[in-house]
Amino acid sequence: MRFLTSLAGGSLMVLCMSLAAQTTDRNRVYGLWVMGQLPFGAIGLAVLPNFFGTFGIGIVYWVLAALMIAVLPLVRFLPQRNTIAEHSSDEHTGPTPNYVLRAALGLIAVLAFYVSLSGIWTFIGGIAGASMIDTETSSVILSIATVLGIAGSAVATVLGSRPNTRITVLVGYLAMTLSVALLTGLPGLLRFTVAALLFKFTWTFILPYIMSTLSGLDRSGRLVNLANIAIGGGFALGPFIGGRLIENTGGYGTLIAVSVAGLLLSLTLILAAQPRRTTVHNPAATVPQMAE
Repeated sequence: MRFLTSLAGGSLMVLCMSLAAQTTDRNRVYGLWVMGQLPFGAIGLAVLPNFFGTFGIGIVYWVLAALMIAVLPLVRFLPQRNTIAEHSSDEHTGPTPNYVLRAALGLIAVLAFYVSLSGIWTFIGGIAGASMIDTETSSVILSIATVLGIAGSAVATVLGSRPNTRITVLVGYLAMTLSVALLTGLPGLLRFTVAALLFKFTWTFILPYIMSTLSGLDRSGRLVNLANIAIGGGFALGPFIGGRLIENTGGYGTLIAVSVAGLLLSLTLILAAQPRRTTVHNPAATVPQMAE
């Protein structure tokens, strides 16, 4: 059951991200992609545990099945085939060295981004405890941060590519780096609150632009699908590396420093990976090739 559920969910995620890569305003579409996940996740975490005593853990799967049936009619709006991928395979002899380099930089940027953020987010409760902030207070702060996460993706959706994608990415990354740096030492309640809220807001604000950068390199969506592997690897490596650093140093300072360095590395790589020019998609025109 777990295997089939994971296979179905992963397949739908890959399909969703591949189709988003072919849209005209990818920044907005990926913003909607992030924003759509957060409210449903928050509602599920808040509501479903109340029914575990009566229906057991199986209620989660019943709700997922009902939601899947409810959205089945939307399948008719999906394109019949990936025309961009077909066009690329027919007329493009192969990826250029420049494309391969930019794609590699983009994937490493995604990996560094998720290693940095997952290492911090996993142990942010421990940072609060070390700062003498009680569990109840920190839980409230992190719950509010989840709402800020929804707001971050919503802002990215509204902005789209305005005013300039590179400037937006730069500001978002620097703000997220600042939020991690604010956790240095033993932050008081105010500094911890600002850091947690800013961290979650910028996390979901930056992500749509990262995915849009990758899809701008390859409109067929294949590179975005590879990014899922980098995301999963980052989520696995971040807590592992963070735990080792905390165990070896006896504090959170090294973890914070490594996360700051990882975010700055990710920023540098994602800016280097961005295509030099953006081709506006026109359905009546020739389908764009991989960006060089």
